[in-house]
Amino acid sequence: AAGRSGTLKVVLREDGPPSALRLALEAGAPASGITVEVVAAAGLPGALGDADALVLNDVARLGPAELQATLDFYRAGGGLFVVLGPQADAAFWNDAVLRELKAGTAAGIEAAPQGSAWRLLRVAAAHPVLAGFPPRPGEALSSARFTTVRAFRLGPAARALLEFDRAHPALIEAPHAFVFAAPLDPSASDFPVSGAF
Repeated sequence: AAGRSGTLKVVLREDGPPSALRLALEAGAPASGITVEVVAAAGLPGALGDADALVLNDVARLGPAELQATLDFYRAGGGLFVVLGPQADAAFWNDAVLRELKAGTAAGIEAAPQGSAWRLLRVAAAHPVLAGFPPRPGEALSSARFTTVRAFRLGPAARALLEFDRAHPALIEAPHAFVFAAPLDPSASDFPVSGAF
């Protein structure tokens, strides 16, 4: 998993205070082999020069310069992970990024019915990103419960590795990119305090 310099350099773009995702990515550094550079909108284009992966965590929309830098990075083979939380403007992401990834189409945020929740279910029988988890499709990845997810329709070049149910894909794989169709914060689920996170 090491990048060109022996570590995986991840550029993280998010707004607001440090997220659970940021804390998870930074945990264990430098022994983890992952270095994280957190950037604001203006710093994104300059940070991607030697990056291995770009994480876009619940960003409403990207400005013109950072959108172009993101697309250039992706087209050059850089890895991309997009988290579509409640702040993400679905129309922007559909037109500007998800169409390029051929990942599919995002829709609105949906809440679980009163007293119920979704769980992350494994769909793919074997995939490196799911190594170490129960191998059988249909099994829950963890006991974490999601009360809020984003509706998402898969594109022709994408597949779901995890789903909340048949109508709600969770972790979508596209060519050298992943999309997570739910918020990754404690207000939407207890996943951030799960060992699987």
